[in-house]
Amino acid sequence: MHPCRWIAVLSLLAVVMAAPGETPKATSDAKTLLVALKDLDPQVRRDAAFALAYLVRIGREAIPDLVAAVEGKDELVRVFAVFALAGIDPAWEKKAVEILVTALKSRDELIHRHAADELMLLAGQCKRVVPGVIEALQARESHVRAAAVRVLGTIRPAPREVIRALSKALQDSDDCVIEAAVVALENIGAEAREAVPALVTSIKKLRPELLFELGDVLHTIGPASQELRETHPLAVAAQRAVGAFP
Repeated sequence: MHPCRWIAVLSLLAVVMAAPGETPKATSDAKTLLVALKDLDPQVRRDAAFALAYLVRIGREAIPDLVAAVEGKDELVRVFAVFALAGIDPAWEKKAVEILVTALKSRDELIHRHAADELMLLAGQCKRVVPGVIEALQARESHVRAAAVRVLGTIRPAPREVIRALSKALQDSDDCVIEAAVVALENIGAEAREAVPALVTSIKKLRPELLFELGDVLHTIGPASQELRETHPLAVAAQRAVGAFP
């Protein structure tokens, strides 16, 4: 069997062996995957790194091989390997955030997407994620800023600096970033009340179809402001549609 297919089979077995909602059980697959991490074929290495990050339970014995992978040149392998290391040893969380935030700026869509996904997963357990992701909001590329906004929207409880960063993102020049910020604030809910003035200001930049999304957000966050009632009829209509105004 071709090595790539063999790794895929091992990954699938790891998922099947785990009951719903449980972490996959440690198997001999882990040792096989660690060997595959050094394979000459880059796709085999990437498949192995992905499986080690997500699909099999590994212990501290895997650290040397994962460290070697992090020090390698394949950026996608580094993304998977450092995420696996952060799951084994909290001491690696800081390095993981650094590598993942850098990868978030990658022009490679696959690397960018996996970095964003892993930052979201780390956000709930690692406070170091916040400063690095907020810094990514300064990136020139709008897709990087939008991804950073989506990561910030997953952090609970949402610290004040996250609310402020998302409020600032509402003034972005790119519609995708603004829309991501609106959705992030809606997901945060009542904790995001501080962002209401920025949401009201953002009305002028929103596409008409996003005004109803804004209505949902303000209804979720809390009582709509009088300023909103007075400044934009369409926004008032959006608010009425979701029951924020009588």
